[in-house]
Amino acid sequence: MLQNALNYRQNLCSARIFLNMFGLVLDDVSEIDENTRINIYLKDTDLAVGKVVFSGDKVVMKASFNNDSLEADYKMATTDGFIDEEDAGAVFIDWGTNIGFKMKNDSGEFFGEVLLESVMDSVFGLNCCCHTWLRGKFAGKEISLKFQRDGAAFQADIWDDLNDEHFLIEPFNEFNGYLRHTINEGKYQKPEKSWSSYEHQKYMTIASGWDPDKRTTLHSFFKEKRYDKAIEEKSEIIPVEMINGKPSLQQKGYLMQAIDNTFVSGINNIRNVLAFGNTSFINGCINACFDSWSQEDLKAIFGIERAKDFYQDGSPNLITAYFNPGTENPFHLGENQLKLLTKN
Repeated sequence: MLQNALNYRQNLCSARIFLNMFGLVLDDVSEIDENTRINIYLKDTDLAVGKVVFSGDKVVMKASFNNDSLEADYKMATTDGFIDEEDAGAVFIDWGTNIGFKMKNDSGEFFGEVLLESVMDSVFGLNCCCHTWLRGKFAGKEISLKFQRDGAAFQADIWDDLNDEHFLIEPFNEFNGYLRHTINEGKYQKPEKSWSSYEHQKYMTIASGWDPDKRTTLHSFFKEKRYDKAIEEKSEIIPVEMINGKPSLQQKGYLMQAIDNTFVSGINNIRNVLAFGNTSFINGCINACFDSWSQEDLKAIFGIERAKDFYQDGSPNLITAYFNPGTENPFHLGENQLKLLTKN
């Protein structure tokens, strides 16, 4: 096994990505050691709002702006890997950075994690992916949120004692994916039943056909009921549009918007709740976790476009932003890209 601790500068790559997700940027310093304190700035300003410091084996971040505050830390990463002697000495090295954080704003208090998984492979090259989750409370409600790497899934659940709302996007599951939005309002107990029902329910979904012979179709379904009595129900089978051999995300998104005019606006409400300054954590997750999606895909599903200047060094995607921040590359891309991590 190849094991080596990343140095201070290499560990800051994760801090930089994390801070960019909240509309914050990290100062560029030339010399870094265990005593270095690095300023955090509000994006597009010269306003210092916090610091990054090293504390033992951890990187610690704190920032505050007006009534918003952010605290986060993570252990400095150690790589694992191996040399494949049967494949001309090919080298595979990976590591992960799990950033725990707490955020407060005028809406409420939230906590969660951002996981960055990185790979250096002498055969297949470099890779970095991002997963996130968050829990918290706001306005008498609770929220649970998650994003999975490369647009694999988005899930948001909001609830209080009487009502709950659920968003689920899994565009690439084994049935070509689906979008789902459920709204349940006003729990009540039926005398003849042991479980609760709802005074008002709405269920909207765009899903691929479950029958293998119908994988080239989408099922558009809308149902609304009150006290278990149907108010309205619509069901339609629609041919699938293909883009580069895959079902169109844009078609699914716009079909969902057509049957559910609260889908995008509901996600936008969550975006406003999870803001630090002028930047929402939702936007940060979309940029980092869904960076393989096109602008058209994001607009159809989430109603927004990717920020072109999301990463502070202008990188176009997460992999470039992690491995090549600015003009000085701490991972030495090129002929000697793996030596830094494999040397004893």
